[in-house]
Amino acid sequence: MRNKLYALTALLLMIMTVSVAAQESAEGQPPMGPPPEMQQLEPLVGVWDVQMKMGMSPDTTTWESSTGTCTYSYILDGAALEMDYQGTAMGMPFSGLGLQTFDRETGKWQVTWTDNMGARTSIYTGTMANGKTVVTGEDLYNGETYLTRITTFNQTKDSFDWKMDFSMDGGKTFQPSAFATYTRHGK
Repeated sequence: MRNKLYALTALLLMIMTVSVAAQESAEGQPPMGPPPEMQQLEPLVGVWDVQMKMGMSPDTTTWESSTGTCTYSYILDGAALEMDYQGTAMGMPFSGLGLQTFDRETGKWQVTWTDNMGARTSIYTGTMANGKTVVTGEDLYNGETYLTRITTFNQTKDSFDWKMDFSMDGGKTFQPSAFATYTRHGK
């Protein structure tokens, strides 16, 4: 009986030690699950029809029209919003995949974008305020680095506008490079 009591006591001490160690290792770590800010993206979840115009030259006098569909879905238990774009660009199939998250550490929104034209991942960071989300980041084209600014605005439950501008002078001036209107599919 005495050996069983020692074994039970030792087991309880081991369980308590593991529990305390688990609590200590979680200390200082961000909480599990999505930041509350991710709830602000809930109206985007669903399928959207997209009408887009893209500037096809640096002077933006030539514009190419295209159409597509973009599906927004929460992934990673709501910690990220996935954007799956399928459409056309310059008469060819165009596919893109993006993620939008809220970084607890910086308090900034982050957007990544990869498509079958650029075949690279771009990273943009920014803010959401006054009905607009504005993110910026560096991009690369033909060996030249430039700044891209993406703005989402005029959001209602059934539509929103999107635009992309670029800057070759480090953000002093921007020129438009694309405009899009997103309309909820079926509306």
